[in-house]
Amino acid sequence: MRCKLRWIVAALRHHKFFSLEELNEAIRELLAKLNHRPFRKKDGTRVSETLNRLQVQDRHPRGPRIHTLQIIDFSRIVRVRDWGRP
Repeated sequence: MRCKLRWIVAALRHHKFFSLEELNEAIRELLAKLNHRPFRKKDGTRVSETLNRLQVQDRHPRGPRIHTLQIIDFSRIVRVRDWGRP
């Protein structure tokens, strides 16, 4: 996330915007450009990766997840040395 933010801020640092809508539009354009840029070490883009993930989730629907809670008592055992005893 930080890398994306730096890339967008660096690209816009010398531009002057006279309205918030104008700034938001420029950010949207750069974000779309960033999301369609290919990965360096694997095939695809962020958009294609997200679409593939959504298609896999549609093929394998998950039911409602049931979480069980287990109460565990963590207690700390402190050993006190008595230096007077051998």
